[in-house]
Amino acid sequence: MLAPPLATIVVVGAGLSGLTSVLALISLIQSSPSHPPTRIHVLEASAAPGGRLKSDCGGADLGAAWSWPTDRRLHSLAKELNVSLLPQPWEGVVSEILPSNQVTKHPAREGEVACGEGGLRFQGGAHSLVEGLVREIESRAAGDPRVNVTMHAGSACTGVAEAEAGTGLEVRASSNATQTDELLAADAVILALPPHAIAAKIQFEPPLPQSLKDSMLSTQTWMFNMGKATVTFDRPFWRDKGFSGTAQGGSVFDITWDNSYSGTYAIAGFLTGGDGGGDSPGSLFEPARTVDERILGDIAKWFGEEGKTGVVTRQTWDASAMYGHEAHPPSGHHNYGATKKLPLRNVFVAGTESEDEHGHMEGAVRAGERAARQAFAATDTGTS
Repeated sequence: MLAPPLATIVVVGAGLSGLTSVLALISLIQSSPSHPPTRIHVLEASAAPGGRLKSDCGGADLGAAWSWPTDRRLHSLAKELNVSLLPQPWEGVVSEILPSNQVTKHPAREGEVACGEGGLRFQGGAHSLVEGLVREIESRAAGDPRVNVTMHAGSACTGVAEAEAGTGLEVRASSNATQTDELLAADAVILALPPHAIAAKIQFEPPLPQSLKDSMLSTQTWMFNMGKATVTFDRPFWRDKGFSGTAQGGSVFDITWDNSYSGTYAIAGFLTGGDGGGDSPGSLFEPARTVDERILGDIAKWFGEEGKTGVVTRQTWDASAMYGHEAHPPSGHHNYGATKKLPLRNVFVAGTESEDEHGHMEGAVRAGERAARQAFAATDTGTS
C-alpha cells in the first residue's frame, strides 16, 4: 500500500521504450528519498508487452533484431537484464538470383549482410529484452511501499486532457475486452508511441497546435509498411553446403540472413513490397499461402531443395493498429528527434522516433531513459 502523498505517472506503450522508462523511473524514485511515493500505470493496447520487438518461440526475430558496438545504452541495459549478445553470422557463400532467373554465387563480405558490418543480435531474440524488463520491473517494485506498477494490457490510450482544476492530467483508457473507458488521474504522462500514432489516435485537450500535429503525422514510423519472415529448419543445411545464409534477388525476399540461435536454425529476410505503399505489388499484400510457397521456393533456389521443408512465420508491421496510419506518410526518417514534449502540462514523448538514432533499439532506450528523467523531475516535489 502506497503512503500519501502520492504521485501518479501514466506510461502509454509497453514496447522497449515504454518499459525502459518504467524501469528508469523505479531506479530514480528508489534512489531519491525525497520523491513522493509513486503509482505507475502502464497502458498497452496489445494483449502483451513488446511493441516492435517480436521473436518466435525459438528466438528468431520478426521485428527489431540488431544492435551495433556503438549502442552503449542498449548494451548497458542488456547487461543489467543478463541478456547476452551474439555476432551476426555472415561467413560463407552468398547466393543471388539474377533478373534472368540464373543463380550466381560468390564469397561473402561482412558488409553484405543486411545489418552491415559489426551487427549483433540478442540471445533468445530481441524479445528477450522485453521479458527481462518485465521481470526486473516486477522484482524491483515488489515489496517497495514507495513504488507501485500496474500493467493494463489490452487498454489503449484514447485521450489526454489537462484537469479542469488547473493541476494534473486526465488520461482516458479504452479496454479492448470490455469496450469501456476508464479515466486515470496523473501528474505526468509518458507517451512511448510513434509520433504519427500519437497525433492520429489520441485526442488532446487543449488540442495540439496544427503545425505540431502536421509534423507528427508526417513523421515516418520506424518499420511501418515492412514485412519480415523467418523460416525454421531441423538443421542448418545451408551451412553444410558452405552458404552464409545471405541471399538476394528473390521473388519475395529482398535479402536474407542466417537467423539461427542455440538449438534453433532459421533463415530470415525482409519481404518485398515494403517501401511502395499500399498500391504497390509485393508480398505484403498477397494471400498468405501464396507468400509462404514463394518464400520456400526462393530458399530452395538459393540453398537447395531442403529449403522447401521449412516452417514459415511472418510479421507484416503495417497491419498493426498501434501505428495509426490511415494514409502512408513520406518514406524515410522525417522529423526524428523533433518531438520530445507536448505543449500540455507534463506530457512527454518517448519511443524511438523521438530520438536521433533513426529508429534503432538504441534510440528507444535513450528515449525511455530521457522521458523517465523528465517525468521524475515533473513529479519531484523538491524540484518541480
